[in-house]
Amino acid sequence: LYGMNNNNSVLMLVDDDPVYTRILSHQLKNRGYQCLVCNDATQVLPSTQASSLNGVMDSELPDVFILDYHLGNESQSGLDLCRQIRVYLDRPVIMLSTDDTTDIKVSCLNGGADQYIVKPCDLEELVARIEVVNRNRQRLSRVSGHQGAARSAMTIPLSETFRLDRQSHSIIGDNGKSVPLTEKEAALLELFFCQHPHFINRYGAFQSLYGYEMDPSNRSIDILISRLRRKLATADPSFRIRTRRGEGYELSL
Repeated sequence: LYGMNNNNSVLMLVDDDPVYTRILSHQLKNRGYQCLVCNDATQVLPSTQASSLNGVMDSELPDVFILDYHLGNESQSGLDLCRQIRVYLDRPVIMLSTDDTTDIKVSCLNGGADQYIVKPCDLEELVARIEVVNRNRQRLSRVSGHQGAARSAMTIPLSETFRLDRQSHSIIGDNGKSVPLTEKEAALLELFFCQHPHFINRYGAFQSLYGYEMDPSNRSIDILISRLRRKLATADPSFRIRTRRGEGYELSL
C-alpha cells in the first residue's frame, strides 16, 4: 500500500466508542501499524501503577498511545490518563478531540500530550503525526549514545558514590541503593553532564529531548525537571537542581 509504515510500531487506541476504534484500527493496520484497542480507560493502567509497572519491560509497551479527550468516564478524562501515561510509562501521546478550543489544546499539550488533533481527523495527518513522535522518540534514544568527557560506555559518574546506569536508566549507589528513572529523565540527566557547569537552557533541553522547538506555553521540561529533582533527592539529598529564573536549570552534586 502507498505510504505503508514499515517499522511495525505498536499503537494503542483508547476511545469509548468501539465503532470508531474498530474503523480507525483497521485503517492504521492497513498502513502497517500494529494496533491495540481499549474502550475502557480504567483498563489502560493498573490501579497500583507504580508497583505493578516496575517489572514491565520497555519492549512490552505500546510505542504510541492515541487517546480521546472525552472518554465518557467521570472519574478519569483523557487528559488524566495522558498525565498518568507520561509519569508511569513515559510513552508518546497523541490526543484526539472534537473540541477545537485553544484552552483544551493548551491544557493537553501542557499535560504531556505530544500532539493534538481535532476529530474527525484526516488519516494522512494522523499517520504523519505518529511518524513525528516516533522520530522524536528515536532521536531521544540516540541522546544516550553521545559521548562526553565525564561519561563512560555504560555509566556516568554523578559523585564519588553514585552513578547513572545508562542501560537500566537508574541512579546506582555504592551502598546498593537504586533509584529508577524514566527514559526521558535519564536523558535529561545526561544533558546536564554535557555542560560545564552543569547548566541547561529550557528551550535547548526541550529541543534535544523532543526534536522540535518548544512552544512558550509548554511545561514538559518543567514537569520533567520536577520529577528528576525528587528522584535525585531520593538518591542523595545533596543532589539539587536549582532554577535560574528566565534562564534554565543548574545541577549541583
